[in-house]
Amino acid sequence: MSTLRSMFSSVESERRWFVEMAKILEYKLSVPIYEYQVPKSLRESKPEAYTPQQMGLACYVQFLDLDVQTLALILAIDGLYLLQFLDVYVSGEPSRQLDPEMKELNIRDIMILDNQIPSLVLYKIQEVVLYGKADPKFYLLDKFLFNRFCVAESPFKVYPFILTGGTSTAATSDHKQNLSVEEIDIPSVSQMTEFAGIKFIITDGIRDVKFLDHEEEKKFYLPVIKLNSTSEIVLRNLVAFEAASAKPGSTLELAEYVDLMCGIIDTPKDVSILKNEKIIVSEMSDEEIARIFNGISKSTKKTDKKSKIDEAIEGVNKKYDSIRRVKVERFLKKYVPASFKFLGVLFTIAVLVLLVINFYCSEFGCRRWFEKK
Repeated sequence: MSTLRSMFSSVESERRWFVEMAKILEYKLSVPIYEYQVPKSLRESKPEAYTPQQMGLACYVQFLDLDVQTLALILAIDGLYLLQFLDVYVSGEPSRQLDPEMKELNIRDIMILDNQIPSLVLYKIQEVVLYGKADPKFYLLDKFLFNRFCVAESPFKVYPFILTGGTSTAATSDHKQNLSVEEIDIPSVSQMTEFAGIKFIITDGIRDVKFLDHEEEKKFYLPVIKLNSTSEIVLRNLVAFEAASAKPGSTLELAEYVDLMCGIIDTPKDVSILKNEKIIVSEMSDEEIARIFNGISKSTKKTDKKSKIDEAIEGVNKKYDSIRRVKVERFLKKYVPASFKFLGVLFTIAVLVLLVINFYCSEFGCRRWFEKK
């Protein structure tokens, strides 16, 4: 896909366009306009996960030095395209089915944070299409297109909601061997199951994650996550959107949850266990899902304030570390390799001595060594 970036005149012109567009929209709609950008630390980890591959929808940082009316027209065209795509997406009519490959590429790019269209711009387009009959509180995009699209593509349970919005939003709102991928310190799903007897139980949402340790039962409560081929892009960009829009001192709840899943999923076996408990719902292979969570680096930092997820991680580690079998295995891993190295040297020496004795006896005889006196 050819990009607009090759035709930039300057960074200043991009900023000037954004300021002018914000003034116009604030004057017409009386709402504040925001521009969300992917934090540099996240973008550098996997740039292609945050950059549109096939289409750019009103990418604020990718516009030419054009007059405001021309840029407003670009916004209108992009908005119409988005509405048309969503309409075809949810129609279910055989004659309007999208090509599977193009559908996946479109969904992928729509979810990317770089693609941003103010929700009220979409409302204004809808208002024109419906000849001024759209209700700003319950318009068509809200009830049928946008909501159904989010419900279908979200990895998490989505409740009905209404966009009244005044903000600019996105168009929708290997393994540990890879040393560059940092993960939280927590046992894997299979380790928790086999060593600690921890059971995984479905809970409602991310805020309900918890670990309960009773005498007879140990339970880890996790929300259901639905995964498909676009899920990695969705998760990465949701985490980026959370980070970009967070206020100082606020808790990055989604990022904490993603960090947790990356920490407890190491192998396909971990995925299989969570699938069996209906916590992961997906037609993707266990290997593909494990690859997703092993490729996302930890994004949250330690803070003084403990979240529920922090408390759950602390509880799991405390229980796991107290298990006798775990203590023995850690001891063996720490000290036995060095012992093996020493024993290996002794074994090599012993073999050489036996070879020398065997050679000597075959040449000169050794019967007298074993004769009784």
